[in-house]
Parts: sequence; C-alpha cells; structure tokens
Amino acid sequence: AWCMPCRMVAPVIEELADEMAGKVRFGKLDIDSDQQLASDFKIQGVPTFILFANNEEKGRLVGNMPKQAFEDFLAQHAN
Repeated sequence: AWCMPCRMVAPVIEELADEMAGKVRFGKLDIDSDQQLASDFKIQGVPTFILFANNEEKGRLVGNMPKQAFEDFLAQHAN
C-alpha cells in the first residue's frame, strides 16, 4: 500500500494478466507481510518482477515500467 511505483504499475500488470490468461500466471507478494520470502528471492527494491519457468528464475525487472517493457521482457524470455 505504501509503494507508489507498485501502485502505479498495478493496472499494467492486471491488463497483462488478463491478456495472457492461460499462458502466463501472475502473482503478487507483500514484502511487509512475508519478509522471509522476499529475502529468499533476494528482493532488494520494489517493485520487483521475477519471471519463472519450470521453477527456475529466467529473469527479473525492478521498477515501474511501461507495458511495452514488460511485453518485451516476456517475449525475450519466452523460450
């Protein structure tokens, strides 16, 4: 709730989740509520976006970005 960049990017992520339903699953972590999990994933800044495939991290983005940056990121790591 306190993270303004997180709040700003939320509508973009929700839009992507709707557009990519069935292809990509989106999740959200409240780092204040689950500090241990945030530490386990080495989250040092928010918002942090981590892409997983087959239980492996394939890439990450940090910060508020435009929709096109997320689309490019997902396309780059699609394989």
